Amino acid sequence: MSIKRILLTSTALLLITGCSRSNLTLDLTFRTEDLAQISVLTTVSERVTERMAFVIEEDIPLISIDDARMTVTLMKKDSADILFERLSSPISFRIMREAVEEEEADIENDQYGRFMETGITEQQLYWIDAEEREGGTGVIQINFTDEGASMWQQLLEENQGKKVGVFTRGGLVALHTVQEGGFKDKIIITGIPSAELAKVFADDVNVGAYVTFTRVH
Repeated sequence: MSIKRILLTSTALLLITGCSRSNLTLDLTFRTEDLAQISVLTTVSERVTERMAFVIEEDIPLISIDDARMTVTLMKKDSADILFERLSSPISFRIMREAVEEEEADIENDQYGRFMETGITEQQLYWIDAEEREGGTGVIQINFTDEGASMWQQLLEENQGKKVGVFTRGGLVALHTVQEGGFKDKIIITGIPSAELAKVFADDVNVGAYVTFTRVH
């Protein structure tokens, strides 16, 4: 085969590959006016987007950010729709209390019981921190706004000895038994198998609580 034909073939393959790629352009809206927090959220949003895209395509996407606009270049055309659907899915962060027998539960879990809404949602969430402990395990600290801390303290006072659950997207992620002497303004979750898993959870919830993704066509 001649060099000219090889070059033509290579060019054709590049064109085919380029045509199969898909760009997803998103405007990011932040539920905060704190510029330092917006800067952190922009970085975390990129991390969450990259991880979600990798799960979809098993390939690291190309991501560029200009101010509050993010462009994601994907390998497959339908990946853009899937990625946008996942990014725009509500986080539905909830702190829920154990339901008493006569109450009609808002959520029922076959293994851990019945739970009621408390009014504490992502709106009362200030930030989630993730850290690594000795041995490589992870720990999560859920920090509340002033309003959230007040609601959490009242919840503790009224539910001594009962279970309180942390839910995201309708699933139970942590269970806490209310006891005297606990933290009054935060929740500490220990025993997470790895620090990386703790960081993924923190990123997902922080972005879900503070960032709205709007698709630009």
